[in-house]
Order: sequence, then structure tokens, then C-alpha cells
Amino acid sequence: MEIEVADALARPALRGGELRDLSCGSTLCRLEVSWTDLDAREHATAAIPKQPPFDTHGFIHIRDDDHSDAVLYFARRGHIESWPSHRN
Repeated sequence: MEIEVADALARPALRGGELRDLSCGSTLCRLEVSWTDLDAREHATAAIPKQPPFDTHGFIHIRDDDHSDAVLYFARRGHIESWPSHRN
């Protein structure tokens, strides 16, 4: 998974992202990323849901203390069905 994430962060759509930490369990991955600036982060966080391996189910948490950092949680392929569904 680390190679897939590193390759994804090298894509132009996710420019400026630096992998800080990655941990994956059997169904879920947690990724910490820092971007070079706020504009790069905003552009990347809009593009992430369309980029493999992040194009499953997940969410992004923007840290309040540093606006260029984010934590992403995403389901591993084959485990989407175990992700809670959104209900209104």
C-alpha cells in the first residue's frame, strides 16, 4: 500500500503532498499528509476522492492547528461493503 500511496501523491492532481505517516489495518488505512501550502492542499483534497487508491470510501480531516496538514481515512479495496453508509 505504501508504494500505491507514494505513487498517488506524485500525480499532478495531488501535487505538493508529502507523506508523513501511513498505517493500514485489514480494512482501513490512515494517512497523514502535509502540503506545501494551503492552495495545494485545497486542490489535492478536492481531487483525492477520484484518485486510486483513495477512490473507495473515506473521509478527510483538516487539522485546525496547521492548515496545510490533513489526515485521510480510506477503506481498502474489497472492504467497501463494511464501511458505514451515510444516512440522512
